[in-house]
Amino acid sequence: VNVPLLPHTQQVAGTVWPPVAGRIILQEVGSLELEAKQNSAGHWVCFQDEHWHFFSGSTFEFESRSKSYKCLLDMIKHFNSFGRFLSKNRCLALTEAGHDGHWRVWEIVRNELSLQDVLLKSLKYKTGDALANDLLTIAEFALITAVNFVENDVHLPFALDSLTQKQGQPVFTGFASILEPIEERVPMEMLKEALSDVMISFTQEHDLDVPMLLKAMKKFTFTPGKNRELLETLNAVLIGH
Repeated sequence: VNVPLLPHTQQVAGTVWPPVAGRIILQEVGSLELEAKQNSAGHWVCFQDEHWHFFSGSTFEFESRSKSYKCLLDMIKHFNSFGRFLSKNRCLALTEAGHDGHWRVWEIVRNELSLQDVLLKSLKYKTGDALANDLLTIAEFALITAVNFVENDVHLPFALDSLTQKQGQPVFTGFASILEPIEERVPMEMLKEALSDVMISFTQEHDLDVPMLLKAMKKFTFTPGKNRELLETLNAVLIGH
């Protein structure tokens, strides 16, 4: 398997988007000695000290620059269609793959504190009412984000490790070049799956006092303005783990 080259500071004109901000990012990451690795799905990834993440899909390599350039333009159009949801510290780059004259499109994204990071910290260090309040607050915001995605036809992966908030607004911090299948998505089900993934990950390595948390969550049932369906979903997730 030929390991593809990563984007660098000497990219030729027209191969970086956005042109100015993208080259600033490349200046920051270009001096690092990094190498891409292929994951089980066939995609190429690289992670730089938890700061910058590189991604190039299994189908993002082409035998000519012209074909890969079309892919780059399609991605730019795709990004622009839901740009208001994307984190700002990201860019696209078209780079020679390093073999057989092939070219490859890369996405580079800065890692940011995610909803999952916040929830895992709460699960690890908080208990009782404090943990229940954090869980509900994160779930409420994530549900609003899921509704936004569905209503605006944003086919981005929905997972707590790729979502954060800036000034109260949802921000997607994952790889936007990974597209979810275009199918009907139900916000509450999206939330349930995303929360379940986090709970599974956490309970594999840590103990969680589920009865205590369920008892603390029950207090919110009688709080005016709280979403009963959301509370039932949270209870189902907790009981399932």
